[in-house]
Amino acid sequence: MPGFLAVFGYPDPTSPTGYGISSTVQQLITSLMTLGGFVGNLMVGPISRYLGRRHCLIAACSGCILALGLQFSTNIGAVYFARLLIGYSLSTILLMSGISIAFLGSFSQIYVIESMPPQIRGSLISAYSVFISIGGIVAR
Repeated sequence: MPGFLAVFGYPDPTSPTGYGISSTVQQLITSLMTLGGFVGNLMVGPISRYLGRRHCLIAACSGCILALGLQFSTNIGAVYFARLLIGYSLSTILLMSGISIAFLGSFSQIYVIESMPPQIRGSLISAYSVFISIGGIVAR
């Protein structure tokens, strides 16, 4: 990611890409997604009580879109906020944590389970978990 490193990194002639990045910046970019997931998972219950599953999924998708747009910024603070927000939206789906991740992972599973007939609900819960695990393995 030479473009990203050119904006947020520093020139480093010893690096194969020609740029380096501070370990603090690198750690914050990854850690804020986990923190967002933690916060998001704590908020799933109280928020779903008032909005419902479908509206929470829409809010999570909106949060993802906003966070993805913010990551194009050249301001490091905006990138940190975007990572926190995207973590809030997508967490369980990617087997990571984050605010949008937490919402999408929790509410999508609940929505699928609640819309299935009781006779096949148990099988679908298992299938959902299997497909999430396979997706996480393929994505890595």
